[in-house]
Amino acid sequence: MKKVHTTERSKYIIEELKIANFADLFRRLDSDGDGQISCQKIDLSLVEPELLGVLEQIFTEMEELGQSLSEEEWVDACCRLYEALPMP
Repeated sequence: MKKVHTTERSKYIIEELKIANFADLFRRLDSDGDGQISCQKIDLSLVEPELLGVLEQIFTEMEELGQSLSEEEWVDACCRLYEALPMP
């Protein structure tokens, strides 16, 4: 198997792309554009079903705690979930 060598620069680029994608997803979920998402005010219609399944853990936690999230909090939660996912 061929080893892949990544540089610090490429790691930085990947991290920035990941954060940008999580932020874009937040803006799609923020149905009223108030900068907060909650289980009561969220637009799931623009998110692919497979992605909803992955994010279910975050949504469940938000609902159980009755918590809304800012974009920064959302990105942080997505990054933690991403790190916890098993890589193929």
